[in-house]
Amino acid sequence: MQTRVNLLALLVLMAVAGACASVRALEERPDDFSVEARWRTGSLPPPYHHSEHITISPAGDGVLRGETAYGDGPSETWTFQLGEDDLDRLYDDLREAGLFRSWREDTNPPVGGGSWWADVTAGGDTTEIPSFPRGGWGDKQRVEDVLRSAVPSATWSAHASWLSDALSTLSEPD
Repeated sequence: MQTRVNLLALLVLMAVAGACASVRALEERPDDFSVEARWRTGSLPPPYHHSEHITISPAGDGVLRGETAYGDGPSETWTFQLGEDDLDRLYDDLREAGLFRSWREDTNPPVGGGSWWADVTAGGDTTEIPSFPRGGWGDKQRVEDVLRSAVPSATWSAHASWLSDALSTLSEPD
């Protein structure tokens, strides 16, 4: 009898947790819509490791920051501005790409290789995309493509040029 009660309690808890974990995607872009996303290479010697950090505020103020050598080498920051139409399109594209759902971290992630993760706030809720989600890799790739496309191509070109120069001037420690 106690086993049945425990099982029933577990099922109720799972149903409640599932309902709480569901993320609602609003039709219209909410006023608090913002993005923070990070990418990094896999484990590499310090001179060759690099990362990117993108933030987009509710007002459309965007920042792309590049870092090398685990933050101990050259870094650079570029700013950009997204207009209201750009923010609406970004929100709609993220919604269509499957962002607004419950993401769960894989309990047995792969070793090595690059990764990215993001936090997107909309309507008072923050959707966290883990580095290695359980299932949903196709959705994660679509979300990454949408997030990267929000940064103007001229900004990406400046970043690519900077990264090439930064990595070419670094050498491995003695």
